Amino acid sequence: MNTNFLPNIESPLTEYAMDFLMPLAKHVAGINTISIDSDTRTALSEQLKSPALIVANHPTDMDPILVRTLGSSVGLRFNYLACREGFDGLRGAWGWAAQRIGAFSIVRGTVDRESFRHTINLWVNDDAHIVVFPEGEVGAFNDKLLPFHDGIFQLLLLASEKRIASGKNPIGIVPLGLRYMLTSDQRSALLQASIALCSATGAECSDDLIINLRSLAFIVISRLELEYGLSSKQEITTQERIGRLQTAVLQRIHAATGRSIPEHGDLHDLMRFSANIIEDAIDDHSSPETIFDKRLAQQRRQRALALQADIDRLQNWLAIEDGYTTSDGNQDHAYELIRHFEIEVFGQVRTRLKRNATIKVGTRIDFSAIDGFDALPRRQQIQALRQMSVESVATCLALSLPG
Repeated sequence: MNTNFLPNIESPLTEYAMDFLMPLAKHVAGINTISIDSDTRTALSEQLKSPALIVANHPTDMDPILVRTLGSSVGLRFNYLACREGFDGLRGAWGWAAQRIGAFSIVRGTVDRESFRHTINLWVNDDAHIVVFPEGEVGAFNDKLLPFHDGIFQLLLLASEKRIASGKNPIGIVPLGLRYMLTSDQRSALLQASIALCSATGAECSDDLIINLRSLAFIVISRLELEYGLSSKQEITTQERIGRLQTAVLQRIHAATGRSIPEHGDLHDLMRFSANIIEDAIDDHSSPETIFDKRLAQQRRQRALALQADIDRLQNWLAIEDGYTTSDGNQDHAYELIRHFEIEVFGQVRTRLKRNATIKVGTRIDFSAIDGFDALPRRQQIQALRQMSVESVATCLALSLPG
């Protein structure tokens, strides 16, 4: 795994080229329109008169493009904290372009001190607006937020203290809500997609989308329990069965690599820790001294490649929650779930439908002006910032609903 730090680079020409290519990017991502109303633009302009941490939910890989479109609509340039492995896409071409539109790297699941220093420096010396998706992973669901990670809020506090000590104005938090909705009634297409999935798994098919999704979930979970050597316990809930599977995937990875699972950390932290172990083995750049050492390195890489499917499965099931779709029959929720099942069953997304994207801006959180905030212990300050950010992003998502 490449871990060298990649900073953002000023390049007006690349910025111009990205604006030119925006219609193509939208088409490839299946986005019909990006809706940014005048109230959203006005609110953003008002709330970004001083440096900010911009936090947003992360339902798709297209989210940075949406946020960049938002910034461009009010003449603002943002920086983006992005995972290091993402810079290697398209043989490094994507990373080259990303750096030149304001992105810089961080190695997730590690103490990336160079990235930390750069983040603080951007806020303290460049008055930057830094965009972060604190869920840390693409959740793929509009209305379910994964837990926010603490690290960025710790950096925010350090940078804000440095600014205040040097007589500069403090940094605030500006929340965004990103929502993707199907452009029209697509229940017929979704029903056909669910029937194809049921046929591929042996699940019972019907002419009811929700019944098919429930049947599909039961079959897929049952087959995966067999795959990971788990007994089918009738007395536990579907959500508990999903949790058991996630734990079993982690245990298989760590048994195969000989690495123990950390005692602390949520599922997302453990997944990232596991992914880093596998990526290190796959991208081992060491120079074996003997033929035998080289053979052993090749065997380690082969074992790691086999485990990559387990990591992909864990990430795919990270945000799946029982009742997310079936509780209200929402077609956008059904579409999101079908895409997850297609990845599990077919290895790729097969159903691609056009969606409209909407962005909403919430109220800026000027935490330095909150009474009693400075007196809190640092851990409580971080927890408070995380909780306020989660609630604010959730509010933005609620505002993005039609009507």
